[in-house]
Amino acid sequence: MRYALYCIVFLGVLMMPHQVRAATLFEDNFDDGDLIGWTVSWNFQWANSQLPCMNGSQPALWQVLLQRLGIIINSPGCLTEIIPDHFRIPENKNYTFEFDMTMPESMHMDRAYLPRFIAPGSTFSIKVRDGSIYSEKPVPGGSAIYPFIPNGTYHISNDMYANGRIVVRVNEQTVLDFMDTPPLLTGSPTIGFRASVGADSRSVVWFDNVVIKTLDETITLPVPYLSQRDEAWKSHEYDRASIWVGTKNTIERWGCALTSAAMIFQYYGLSMLPDNQHLDPSTLNTWLTHQPDGYIGDGYLNWLALTRLSKEIANLNPEHSVLEFAWKTYSPENVTQELKNQRPAIVAVPGHFIVARGTQTDPNVFTAYDPFWTDKTTLSEQDNPQSLRTFTPSHTDLSYILIAHDVETQVSLTSPQQFHEDVYTENLLQDDLEHVQTGQNLVFHFIQKPQSGEYSITIAPSSSEFPFFAIYTYDTSGTVQPFTNEESSGLIQQNFLLRYDNQSSSETTLKKIVDPQTLIDLIEALHTSHDIKTAYAYYTLRTVAEYIQNAGDDIELRDRYHTLLSYHIHRLSSSISEGGKHQLETVLQELKE
Repeated sequence: MRYALYCIVFLGVLMMPHQVRAATLFEDNFDDGDLIGWTVSWNFQWANSQLPCMNGSQPALWQVLLQRLGIIINSPGCLTEIIPDHFRIPENKNYTFEFDMTMPESMHMDRAYLPRFIAPGSTFSIKVRDGSIYSEKPVPGGSAIYPFIPNGTYHISNDMYANGRIVVRVNEQTVLDFMDTPPLLTGSPTIGFRASVGADSRSVVWFDNVVIKTLDETITLPVPYLSQRDEAWKSHEYDRASIWVGTKNTIERWGCALTSAAMIFQYYGLSMLPDNQHLDPSTLNTWLTHQPDGYIGDGYLNWLALTRLSKEIANLNPEHSVLEFAWKTYSPENVTQELKNQRPAIVAVPGHFIVARGTQTDPNVFTAYDPFWTDKTTLSEQDNPQSLRTFTPSHTDLSYILIAHDVETQVSLTSPQQFHEDVYTENLLQDDLEHVQTGQNLVFHFIQKPQSGEYSITIAPSSSEFPFFAIYTYDTSGTVQPFTNEESSGLIQQNFLLRYDNQSSSETTLKKIVDPQTLIDLIEALHTSHDIKTAYAYYTLRTVAEYIQNAGDDIELRDRYHTLLSYHIHRLSSSISEGGKHQLETVLQELKE
């Protein structure tokens, strides 16, 4: 099936109105099984231009086989090209040319395509050979390495700009982004495909799903604008910020992530909370503060709590989908892909969050809503974007394991189950009025859709002045089981065993692995750090700890030594720092349990 001359395609999602328009100029998926609409523009041998490329004793012919366009060449050195028949792109028009390319047998063959064709011999060509993709015209930045493999099929797209800029993506990954150098081709172009042989006499290639679209189209998603400075809620306390920042605790100052999330929820039609209150930054903040996982540490919005909220709302309104969260690195391609799928993205910039809601003709600039600055309407590289918070409508499960800790502490997770772990560091919170940062950087480990089973968590020794460690587990319905009261000594390695049940969060348990050696290690660490101040105190505590270790499975004897150690901790308290005493008492209590 093929379309030409500005077939306008309107895209929709979730039955909501969009301002999205894609102008498709040409399309062919070769399902009709013939070459109608295509013409061979060139076919000759290098040594004798009167002879065509050959396939053995017969001329090599472009053909449609298994609903793909391609050619098989076994020939002396030759070149052949094929282009759409009677189709031209208006001059000075920005356009994108994309297709699927299958390269059988070997990568050591000449295969090329023509993202700009004016006439035979007046073309811009890009070749794929071995592990490289490159412009056949030598231009700065016009070549790249890519791990092509024989018999692989790759989706290749080419953004062609009238000013000479060319952006090439393979399987949605940008591999080339360069400027053509003079002389530039002029005139109304078309596109084409090329096959050739030289020292290697064989070449086989197949093309499919050819699409040419204008690049001038833009996407604007109908995201409602909300401001953290709105009079209705700007003076409301954010989280429980009075605890960690005093009187400067308002949504106006700290509520950029919160307000961005409220915009996303309203965009997806999730505008009423389960108690029938209208969802806005104030009511969403109240809901979060009443959850065991709404905020983490000092004011970090927990995005996973929002997925549970979306499910609670969707349970009352079956026409709505649940929102599934993902953290992604920032790239223009990632933002564009979200927007093409009609999903606005929350973008983290230093100390702040904004909502990307549309594309512009420049692929590196996006239309955006800033919840603090109403006059800031774009996002670009100048804003130093760092990462994305994305929400995808789905009906899949919402199971996660989330581990949060301070940046000075190293945490590792292992399990017999296979799992994928995303780890990222969240920026310090910033007061948007005074541009003052507060709190501490936290590291987040996300394991999405983990299997039920045992997960071992190890916390390495740390000198962190403000240690922080918390675990939140979620079952398939998004119900949370928080573990936020775990003591962290910092001086010694700590080990936990998480028994995770993805069907029922209430069945998930966390156990700290403590044995007599843990106690001995702590005494050694406290002695080294001078929290145990005298040699006498150190040797006394160490000796009793060894008695406990040597008691083995004799519960009665072990309990006597526990009591003896507790006695010495209090007797020698003047020789032990308050922090050291607390850590010893904590480990001893854990050992008793």
